[in-house]
Amino acid sequence: MANKVSLILASKAKIYIKSKQIMTSSDALEAISDKVYCMPDAAIARIQANRRSIVKAQDPQAPLEIHRHFLSNRNNNLLANVF
Repeated sequence: MANKVSLILASKAKIYIKSKQIMTSSDALEAISDKVYCMPDAAIARIQANRRSIVKAQDPQAPLEIHRHFLSNRNNNLLANVF
């Protein structure tokens, strides 16, 4: 993550991951932060396309790959037609 500030609070992320009985590797938090950067980047692209300069609540949308990951870990029949 060269010259990027982490967008996650590492200690809280580790606590959350540990609460799921999972261990955290040394490079996991950097990778998670990189993924988090995608959300404001997508919001910025959306507001620029709409010729606005203010990010609103509806702008930060999770990338489609996150939604697909969620579906793969849940009942696929429940939300399969949403995406």
